[in-house]
Amino acid sequence: MILLIAMAEKRAAWVITWDWFGDNRKPRKLLLQILQPRWKITRVLEHMKFLYLNSELFLLSERFRFLSEKAWRGLIHQEGRRIIIGDNPILVGSLVHDLRVEAVSTGQQIVRWTQPAGLRFQLAANKLETLGQPTERALRISTSGHVSELHEKV
Repeated sequence: MILLIAMAEKRAAWVITWDWFGDNRKPRKLLLQILQPRWKITRVLEHMKFLYLNSELFLLSERFRFLSEKAWRGLIHQEGRRIIIGDNPILVGSLVHDLRVEAVSTGQQIVRWTQPAGLRFQLAANKLETLGQPTERALRISTSGHVSELHEKV
């Protein structure tokens, strides 16, 4: 017997997913990682680096050079409550406050959240600048752990 949990309440969490530019760069295996909202941004960043380095993007033999902490040469953008690492595809980590889960069938759930806009400090103006708009996200998760997009990217 499988117990279905409908979590209508909104929860805070770090949410980590893949994003990409162009269908030819879409990862074969999508990802959804949910971390405690109390984690400091440095801990989330280290976790994201290892997810990226242990992804399908690198052969096992290529990962040995990453055993040194100094080995990370990838891009890192920290934009307020959003962290982006990698090139294309990228891992996006967001501190969200409206994570919710909906049970749609015995074997599937839908996870929804609002990915926050990024932030950048404008030194000349001495103020924060918003990058982009908050985006509603939704992924379908099966009990086998398969992650798929609820709506195809446009």
